[in-house]
Amino acid sequence: MSKAKEFKYPRQFINGVWLITAGIATLLLLIPVQTTPVFLPNPIFFIIVYSLGLFWQLNKKTRAKFSIHQGTKQQNRWANFALILLLGLVALSIIPSIGQTNLSAPHVVTIWRLIFLSVSIHFLAFTPVHGKLMLILSILTIVNVLINWQLSLSLNYLFLIDGSIKIIIGIIYVKVSPINF
Repeated sequence: MSKAKEFKYPRQFINGVWLITAGIATLLLLIPVQTTPVFLPNPIFFIIVYSLGLFWQLNKKTRAKFSIHQGTKQQNRWANFALILLLGLVALSIIPSIGQTNLSAPHVVTIWRLIFLSVSIHFLAFTPVHGKLMLILSILTIVNVLINWQLSLSLNYLFLIDGSIKIIIGIIYVKVSPINF
């Protein structure tokens, strides 16, 4: 039996490394903007690490080296749908702030929570692409956002727990890849 038929999820290793990178980028949001009297995350380091990780993950050489085989057409459609879903949800998260000249700290916190909720929801669409661990990741990160929101906790807790969840799931993917789970 060929590896292509043996394993349904060909890019789990790459996904694991990506989740570790995204988790580290999320933890970098704990570095605050220094010029504000209240905690506001500084997205500069996040953007740098996230962008480098995204470039690595989507690179054809990376995929050729670390994938077992190419994804199916259906998996590629699901991946594209997940990315479009993410873009749409993030756009909906920030649309209410467009044109506002003064955003209050609570408004900024709400935007961050909505963005993290959007990311968590988009993981659901990656379940057919990378396996059931993505469903677990989605559930854990959605619960994290909802608890953070309900209890009005600091964004630090949201970032710390979200980043840790991504790193742990990423390590699991790297250690057990490839699996049909």
